[in-house]
Amino acid sequence: TICLIMTIIDKILLSIFASVAMSSGDSIVVISLFDLIYGANVGFVSSVGMQFIGFLFNFCFYLSVFALGYFITVLFYRLNKPGKVAVGAGVPVFLCIVLPIINATVAGGSIGRAYVKFVEFSMGLSAAGSANPAHAIVSWLVYAATFGLFSWLLIRRAVVK
Repeated sequence: TICLIMTIIDKILLSIFASVAMSSGDSIVVISLFDLIYGANVGFVSSVGMQFIGFLFNFCFYLSVFALGYFITVLFYRLNKPGKVAVGAGVPVFLCIVLPIINATVAGGSIGRAYVKFVEFSMGLSAAGSANPAHAIVSWLVYAATFGLFSWLLIRRAVVK
C-alpha cells in the first residue's frame, strides 16, 4: 500500500513539476527515471502504455527498496549491540573504502566491471542501445521477494523487546 501511494504521489509531483517547468519558459527539463533510462529505447509502446509501464517500473522499484529497508530494520532489531555497531559501521566502510581498494589493487577492476554487467543485465540494458524495462521490473520483484524472505526468516522467531 505504501509503495502504491508513493508511486501515485511520484506521478502527481512529476506532472506538477513538468507543467511548472513548461509554463516558466526556461529550458528546464523534468523527466522521470523511467523516461530517462528507457524513454528513447522503447519506441514500440504507445504513450498510455509507456505511462503504465513507468507506473509499474516505479512501483516495483519502491517495493524492492521498501523490502531492503525492512530487512535492514529487522536485522538491526535482531542483532546485539556489538553486532549493530559492526554492521552499522563495517558495511559502509567495507563498501566505500575497502572494496574499492581491493578492486583497484588486487582485482584489477574486475569487481567493478562485474557489478556494471550485473546492473546492465538486471536493468535490461545492452551495449547495442536497446533497453527492456521488463528486466528491471522482474529483477526488482525478485529482489523484493528475496529481502522479504530473509526478513521473514529473521523475524519469525524474534522475541519482543
